[in-house]
Amino acid sequence: MIGILSVILCALATIGIWSHIQALAAGDTSARIKYWAPWGLTLIAMAAMASTRIFTDQGINFDFYNSLFVAAFVISAMLFLASLFKQVEHLGLIVLPVVLLTIILNLAFLKPGDEASFSAGIQTHIISSIIAFSILGLAAVQAILLFFQDKALKEHANIKMLRGIPSLHESETLLFQSITLGVAILTISLVSGFIYLDDIFAQHLAHKTTLSSLAWIVFVILLWGRAQFGWRGSTAIRWSLSGFTFLILAYFGSKFVLEFVLYNN
Repeated sequence: MIGILSVILCALATIGIWSHIQALAAGDTSARIKYWAPWGLTLIAMAAMASTRIFTDQGINFDFYNSLFVAAFVISAMLFLASLFKQVEHLGLIVLPVVLLTIILNLAFLKPGDEASFSAGIQTHIISSIIAFSILGLAAVQAILLFFQDKALKEHANIKMLRGIPSLHESETLLFQSITLGVAILTISLVSGFIYLDDIFAQHLAHKTTLSSLAWIVFVILLWGRAQFGWRGSTAIRWSLSGFTFLILAYFGSKFVLEFVLYNN
């Protein structure tokens, strides 16, 4: 029941954000309650789902679908909190449909029996990994919208919805702020992995370690290029999306292979 409620609330929040952005484009700034209420209730419902599906008496179940669910929940929660202070709710038009999909997948494909217990050090690694992925995921969403803004500007296109979101400069500033914070926490994740995992280059961890490190390198190069050469626009977008692609492959590509390819063979 709580899962179905989460789906309905998430859909209502998405519709509310769309309606709010349309209102902003028309000069009306008073419609935030349209998405705040269902979005906040979605997070509460998802937390209730997590309490029974992920955190069990036998340990923590971090299978593929639950991992997607947790990442989507953290990204959504971070964006919701940020929207209370900054005009970033437009990112929800990409984030919330993804959240909706992860809820549906979690309801349809829950796999019991994959619980495990983790030491404090490993928990630090897991939590920092999820937070880093979430922040850099928001940066990737920002990069996607930045692409459409940049494209519309170059083609002199008059798209009504773009009038309801921050300017190109503000969007780009937010992108690099997110990447800077995300890289800092990703650094903590990698360092804690090297410290607390018995063999971070073991066969089942080698791909994740390598791809996560490549993502870190890509983002660091992007920040360096921004500082040294003023990288922006399409260059920043390409590097941002490339770095996040490595991160997706690291976090979920390797987990997918282990759980669905190698496990079934």
